[in-house]
Amino acid sequence: MLTTSPGRNHVFIVSYFVHRTGERLFVHVLGVGAVAFQLLVWFVSNVIGDAVAVSIFGVLLGPIYPCTTTVFTLLLPNNIQMSAIDFISSAGSSGGADS
Repeated sequence: MLTTSPGRNHVFIVSYFVHRTGERLFVHVLGVGAVAFQLLVWFVSNVIGDAVAVSIFGVLLGPIYPCTTTVFTLLLPNNIQMSAIDFISSAGSSGGADS
């Protein structure tokens, strides 16, 4: 077993494809897929279909934060990298504290 939590195994499975395609392209693909499944949840009024779409949405949305952190690490110069990644992490944490 990859982790102790069976609900998080998809992160390890998806990370295999991240390294094969590249982080930037994969973030764009995951973002478009997440938007598509969110729209599917909004416009389809079927409980089973919504449950499947929300679960796939979660699988697609999960690896976006680590991938974008890697992309920002590669893009930013070394002298501002640490403070910029700290700011990005704090902004993401403040959004999660709202719920």
